[in-house]
Amino acid sequence: MRQTINLTEAGLDSTVRLAEVKLDGSDTGSECGPEYGPECIKGNVIICPGGAYRWHSPREALPVAKAFAAQGWKPWILYYKVSVHGEVLGTAPLCQAAAAVRKVRAASPGRPVILCGFSAGGHVAASLGVHWNDEHLFAGEDCSVIRPDGLILGYPVITAGKYAHRESMEMLAGPDPAAVDPAAADPAAAEGDSAGPDSVAAEGNSAGSYSAAAEGDSAGPGYYSLEKYVDAQTPPAFIWHTAGDSTVAVQNSLCFAESLAAKGVPFELHIYPYGEHGLSLATREVEEAEKQRYADPHVAGWFDQCAQWLDLVFLHPHASA
Repeated sequence: MRQTINLTEAGLDSTVRLAEVKLDGSDTGSECGPEYGPECIKGNVIICPGGAYRWHSPREALPVAKAFAAQGWKPWILYYKVSVHGEVLGTAPLCQAAAAVRKVRAASPGRPVILCGFSAGGHVAASLGVHWNDEHLFAGEDCSVIRPDGLILGYPVITAGKYAHRESMEMLAGPDPAAVDPAAADPAAAEGDSAGPDSVAAEGNSAGSYSAAAEGDSAGPGYYSLEKYVDAQTPPAFIWHTAGDSTVAVQNSLCFAESLAAKGVPFELHIYPYGEHGLSLATREVEEAEKQRYADPHVAGWFDQCAQWLDLVFLHPHASA
């Protein structure tokens, strides 16, 4: 296996890398040699690892790339900008995802370009999925070039509302005013009302409310609440989550799927009953027992389902008609 790092895309600073992962034909399952070209691949998958917008999880990077390569999809890994010292990121990761899609599309014309993200990386992927046609953010851009053809979202951060992942939202848009004044997020809290039966804001859970925008950021309040920006042009999506996720509430995936359904966007959604946050492939290779991230054959089935979804939607679309 060889990994080539590309830093040539305009706008990608020294902390941002788009890694082109090259594997030989035995890994991809094709009959092509080590330098298999575009004619030997089904398409491209750009992987955005998670890490609360503070780091990049290696468990959600190269192991996932190898798995997609084994299915004939050329893998890339986007190491988007993260907040190492608490700096506000704003729309930088979103713009870097757009630059990555543009670069990969130019390198592989005529082939699908799929964005795959986990946790906060899922927010990066879904952000481009709903904001690719933002004429203010991408002024002068041929937006059709940066629109991903599809989204693969694993336990994604989606909402900036009631079930927000507070840490990720703070990295994007600054401190959460609700952390200081609960009434800013929930007027009922000022009246002493208790949380409703569907609340997941338990002690130790990072779910919470968020509505701030970064100072000087072109994004207004709620811009990072992605379920509100789904439209009929949002790419089709494959989404999976565990109901037992205590870090990013499953409602993040549910609200995104609900918005997709409302706009008539095709999607596939899998909710598994058990499993902690951050399972990645849910195989022995990525097991992390100290964080209760165990291999789980049932949850691991998401990847085979995803591979079938990719073939169905992007290689044999007539089969779904």
